[in-house]
Amino acid sequence: MILPTRPRSRGLLRPRGVSPSPAEADEEVPLSRPDPRSTRPSRHAHAAGPGCVLALALALPLAPGAAAQQSLPEAIVRVDGRLSEAQVAGVRSFVDAGLEALTSADDVEALAEARQRLTAPLTAVGATPSFVQQYGRELAQRINALPQDTPTVQRVNALLLLRTAPIREALPVIRPALQTDDAAVRFTAAKVILDLLRAGGDGLQLGEQDRGALLDTLAEAASGEPDAFVVGKLLPGVQQLAGDAGRTRVIDLLNRRVEVHAANPGAGYLPELAAMSDLFLRNLGSFARADAAGLCRASARYLKLVSSQLAASALPAAEVPTARQLVTQSENILRELSTSQLGVPASALPGRIDTAVESGDFGSVSATADAWIEALGGSNTGISAESLAVPDPVVPGDAG
Repeated sequence: MILPTRPRSRGLLRPRGVSPSPAEADEEVPLSRPDPRSTRPSRHAHAAGPGCVLALALALPLAPGAAAQQSLPEAIVRVDGRLSEAQVAGVRSFVDAGLEALTSADDVEALAEARQRLTAPLTAVGATPSFVQQYGRELAQRINALPQDTPTVQRVNALLLLRTAPIREALPVIRPALQTDDAAVRFTAAKVILDLLRAGGDGLQLGEQDRGALLDTLAEAASGEPDAFVVGKLLPGVQQLAGDAGRTRVIDLLNRRVEVHAANPGAGYLPELAAMSDLFLRNLGSFARADAAGLCRASARYLKLVSSQLAASALPAAEVPTARQLVTQSENILRELSTSQLGVPASALPGRIDTAVESGDFGSVSATADAWIEALGGSNTGISAESLAVPDPVVPGDAG
């Protein structure tokens, strides 16, 4: 599939292909037309990405007049307070019929009509906050109860309905969806949460306990996620949810994901490149020492791992350009923060890697990464030598 096009900018500190920031550019999945019968991509293999399934859902046109043909009575939509038992029964019947139409749909038009019908009440003129909350709860509960063998396209379409529901009602559905083996479903769940977080408004009135639980859920999912497309939604979600504290959490996740990439050379590096660049540029000059040390640690470890993978030709050809950018950006971060924030003397810094990267001599780059690790671990940086360890990367085809 074709990756989304992002704005280009000048200089190495904003590498080509990296979004300015999660808040500045909301990435959309390319609107290709995949085979709707494609289901269950492996959680442990990186392929074209889940967007090739989600794209069908996002590309569906809204069906004109679908909501008008089958809609809830105004007395329910405009209710002030709790719904009566009869009204709740009416809502449940309406949602069940809509989900039955959605999960049994076998063409684009039927899927579009079912989606339009189910989301219309949430945005209906005169819909009260009380109704929206109760309808969103019923919708989420019914989606959560869908059979496990529901086809991917239908399940993705059902999850996308929650982008207009109150976030509190969506959470019980999103959490298990992030743990499924289906990469398209995980991607959709992460996208729905990120869309809701960016939308703000009343839907974000979560208590401290709920916010903390959601943050832990996103961080745990991101720490071991093998698919770059999913990670590309999870990391911004952590940052968006945690605010200033998200900086430390994302840095921790970047370090934890080194092991993921060592074991899975097919996992793309674009989310890490974007996150590291965003952290560096947004916080340059204002890093807490601990955060500067954490980002330097991550940069040194990625410099070592990625250069070793490039030297061993362990990465898919499509991932090589991003990997080369990550190597260059890792050195940029190390060279700036180690001196300005951690007090490493300029005379102690290893030589630059520009020429070696340009010529493709990644064996030399790997040796320079070793020098960086030695410099950081042996200085008064607060970074222990043990924490800078990098696992040996898996090399496809290696008998060992």
